[in-house]
Amino acid sequence: MNRRGVTGLSSTRLVVFGALVLSLMATLAGRFVQLQVLEADRYASIAEDNRTRDVVHAAMRGQIVDQAGRPLVTNRSSLVITADPTTLRKQRDGGAAVLARLGRLVGIPGPELAARMRPCGTPRAPRPPLCWNGSAVQPVPLVKDASQDIALAVMERARTFPGITAEVQGVRSYPAPFGANATHVLGYLQPVSDAELQKQQQLPKSQRWLLRTDLIGRSGLESRYDRQLRGKPGLTQLIVDRQSRVVGSREVRQPTTGDTLVTSIDGHVQAVAEKALAESVQLSRSRGYRADSAAIAVLDVTNGNVLALASWPTYDPTIWVGRIDNAQYQALLDPKRGIPLLFRPIQGLLPPGSTFKVITTAAALKTGWSAGTRIPCPPTYMVGRRKLSNFDGEAAHALTLPEALEMSCNTVYYRIGHALWLRDGGLRPKRKPAEAIYHEAKAFHLGRPTGIDMAAESSGRIVGRQERKDRYERMKPVWCRRAKNGYPEYKNRPSWAAYLKAIAAENCVDGDQFRGGDAALFAIGQGDTLVTPLQMAVAYAAIANGGTLWQPRLAKAFVSPTGKVTRVIKPKVAGKLDLTPAQLDVLHQGLRLVVSGGTARGTFAGYPNDQYPVAGKTGTAQMGGNNLQETSWFASYAPATKPRYAVVAVVSQGGTGASSAAVAVRKVYDGIFGVQAGKADPQRSILAGGGPVRGLPKFRDDGTAVVPKAKPTATPTPTPSTAALAPLFTLALLAVWRLPRRRPRR
Repeated sequence: MNRRGVTGLSSTRLVVFGALVLSLMATLAGRFVQLQVLEADRYASIAEDNRTRDVVHAAMRGQIVDQAGRPLVTNRSSLVITADPTTLRKQRDGGAAVLARLGRLVGIPGPELAARMRPCGTPRAPRPPLCWNGSAVQPVPLVKDASQDIALAVMERARTFPGITAEVQGVRSYPAPFGANATHVLGYLQPVSDAELQKQQQLPKSQRWLLRTDLIGRSGLESRYDRQLRGKPGLTQLIVDRQSRVVGSREVRQPTTGDTLVTSIDGHVQAVAEKALAESVQLSRSRGYRADSAAIAVLDVTNGNVLALASWPTYDPTIWVGRIDNAQYQALLDPKRGIPLLFRPIQGLLPPGSTFKVITTAAALKTGWSAGTRIPCPPTYMVGRRKLSNFDGEAAHALTLPEALEMSCNTVYYRIGHALWLRDGGLRPKRKPAEAIYHEAKAFHLGRPTGIDMAAESSGRIVGRQERKDRYERMKPVWCRRAKNGYPEYKNRPSWAAYLKAIAAENCVDGDQFRGGDAALFAIGQGDTLVTPLQMAVAYAAIANGGTLWQPRLAKAFVSPTGKVTRVIKPKVAGKLDLTPAQLDVLHQGLRLVVSGGTARGTFAGYPNDQYPVAGKTGTAQMGGNNLQETSWFASYAPATKPRYAVVAVVSQGGTGASSAAVAVRKVYDGIFGVQAGKADPQRSILAGGGPVRGLPKFRDDGTAVVPKAKPTATPTPTPSTAALAPLFTLALLAVWRLPRRRPRR
C-alpha cells in the first residue's frame, strides 16, 4: 500500500482552513464580549422587560382655583362604560351585535358606539375629537357618567356583553362658584394623540411624560399649564413567567397628584360679568338688534391680573367630560349658534370704533394739537370728493380734544386723520412718513398679541402704508380677477355683488395706495382696523395707570398637594407709553366727561360718580359687509381718581355703545363697588375684602385652600351629599359581584 505525501496544495488548503477556523473563533469571541460586556446593560434591560409588565396608575390632576382659593376645576368619580377592542375584534361580527345590545341599554345607536371606537385617521372614522386617538388595544370609553343600574346590568350579564365593562374613573368637575362658567378660560381635556407620543420618543426616557392612556389639555389653562397640572403617574411592575402568568409584583412609584393652579380670576366677578353680558345681549335683541356675540374683560390696572374674561355664547364645560358626541361638537362650531367654541375676548376681531379715538387724541397731542385747541365739529367733512358724516348727522360748536372725546365727534377726528395724512405727503408720501396715528396704535401694542397665558390669541390688524403695499402684492391677482368676473356666489344679492365688484376694480388699479379716506376712517377706529376686547382693555389700563402696559396674566402661582407654594408667577411689564403726564391728563379729562356728561351719561344715571367715578369711552363700530348692524363697545377704568380696574365690553351687532356694552360694564362696577340704590358700600362688594387679593390664599397640609366665608347675600356653596359617594358604592358592588361564588351542593 502506497502512502501519499502531503503536497503543497494540501498545505495551502490546511492553512486556509485553519485561518477560517481562527476567524470564526475570533468573531464568536468578539460577539461574546459585545453581548456580555459592552451591551450587557442593554440586554439586561430587555430581559427584564420580557419578564415584567408595567401597570400605570393615573395621577390625580391638580385643581384650578380662583384668587381667593375657590375651586373652579376639581376632580370627581364617574362610572364609565368601556369596550375592549381586542375582545370585540375576535368576535365573528367584530362586536356589532354586542354594541347593538349595549346601544339599546344606554340609548345610543350601535353604529354610533362603533364609530367612537374607530381610531382617528382610519376609514369611516369621524373627525377629532369624536374619533378615538388612543391605543388600538386600550379600552375605549363609550358612555360617561353611566347610572348604577346600567353599570350593574353590564357586569351581571357578562356573557351578553363580552368585552364591555364598567369602571370608576376620575373626571374633571366644575363647581362654578356663584354660578361662574369660565369654560373658555379653564379649557378642556382630550386623549393624547399618536403624533404627540411619537414626538416625545425623541427625548430621553426620563423626560417622556406622556402616556398612551393620558388626557391632555387642549385649550385654556388646562392646555397652557398641562405639565404642572397632570402630576406624575404611579407604576407597578407585574413579574410574569415565560407563559405570561403573573408570579409577583413590585411597586416602582406611587402616583403624585398635580399641583394646584391659583389664578387671578375672581369667581364672583366672573359670574357677575357673565350674567351682565348675557343680559346686555338680550337687551339689544329686545330693541331689534341681532346681538350675535359678545365679550367682556376685567383687569387689575396695577399689575395686569385678569379678574374676569367672559364670552357669549358659551357652553357647559362638562360636555368634554368622557366622550363628546357629534351633535354636541357640531353645535359648538355652528355659526347660527354664534360658534360657542370661539373665545371672543382674545379671538374675536372687530373694528374698535370710537374707543380708538383715545389713540388718535394721543397722536394729535404729540403732533401739534394742544388740550385747548378748538376744532370744528360740523355734521360732515369732505375728503376729496368723499363726504364723511357724524353719527346721525350731529353737529356741535368747535371742540377741544377732551370735549371731542366727550361728544365723540367723528368730524373732529376725520379732520385730524386727514391733516396728518397730508403732512406725510398724501398720495405721494415722503421718504419716511411719520404716520403718527399708526405708530401710536403700535405703541399701545395694538396689532399684536397681548401675551396672555392662553393659546390661539389673535393679533388684530393695524394697517399703515407699508401693510397696504404688502397686501396689494398678495391680493392683486384676486382683485383683478374679481373685477372681471364679479361675485357670482352673490347672485341672489345683486346690489351687494355690484358693490364688491366695484371695490375689487378700484383695488385692482391702485389698491396699494393709502388714501385720504383711509386715513380719516383709521382715525375713528374704522376701515381696516381690527382689535380684540382684551387688547383694548390693556390699552385703557395703561392710560389709567400712567402709561404702563402690563402683560395680562391668569396664573398667579402653583401649590403642591401638601399645600406648599412651588412657583410664583410675577407680573410682567410689556411696555411703556411715550406720553407725558400732561398728555395723559387730557385723555383722563375727556374720558371722565364721557360718563359725567357725554355719550354714556344716560347709562350711568344714578351711579355714585362722586364716590367711585368711572372714565370711559363709548364706541359704535360700523361693520363691513352687507346688512350688518352696528357693534356696541364700551371701554373704561375706575375709580377715575385712583384707577384700579379696567372693564371693556363689546356686543357684536348690538347697537350703540351706550345702549348695550356700557350697560354690562356698569353692572360689573355696581358689583365691584357694592352699589345699591345709587350708593356704594365696600361691605357689599363682590370682591372678598373689597378688592383684588394681593397675595395668595392659604392652603392646608392636604392641599385644600382656606376659602373665605361667603357673604349672606351670596349663593350658598352646595354641601357634600351621599350622592357623591354613589360611584364608589357601585364600584364596591361590582367588585363583590366579580368574586368567585361557591356552587350549591346537590
